Amino acid sequence: MMQEERVIRAGMKRPGIERYNAIIQAAEAIITEERSIEGLSIQSIARQARMPRVSVYYFFPSVNSLVETLYERGVERMANEFLGEPQSETSQRWPSFVESLMDQTRSHYEKNPVTMVLALSPASLTLLNQAHQHYGRELAQTLAHLTGDRVSQRLIRSCEIASEIADCVWRKSFVEHQIILPAFHRQAKNAVMAYLHSVMR
Repeated sequence: MMQEERVIRAGMKRPGIERYNAIIQAAEAIITEERSIEGLSIQSIARQARMPRVSVYYFFPSVNSLVETLYERGVERMANEFLGEPQSETSQRWPSFVESLMDQTRSHYEKNPVTMVLALSPASLTLLNQAHQHYGRELAQTLAHLTGDRVSQRLIRSCEIASEIADCVWRKSFVEHQIILPAFHRQAKNAVMAYLHSVMR
């Protein structure tokens, strides 16, 4: 991906903010309807948002830059919703927390099809790796809080791998069935828990 594609403008005044939000909403509507990013184009987004293509180009120089923005927003929203310092006592067992987190993530995907499409059929490996790194850091901090351990590079990497394992199994279900079936979800949980038990003290 070319570096200049990352130059994204956000509106500073009300009309610009409204146009920016309209573009985001239009792209999300297309993704939701098609359950894919394949139908996204500057032209389709402009048509859905009822604005000239030049307006879309002003904020997003390419479809890739828009998809990256949507992807990053989704990952950040999920991390903020599920991770961070737990509200419960630190005596909570980390396996229960991880299993609950995976259940919440699946539920979030079902309620937010745009996030599910973007997370489980990413536009690039770069985005996928960034998401796992972000999610892994957040999960490592939470697990360290629950276990009273420190946030080490080993723990962060282990949490990144756990995220990758879950996504691989969920992605297979999504690609084949457009949803995360219960059987695939159980497989994902079993695989993640087996891996984490092998690396957590």
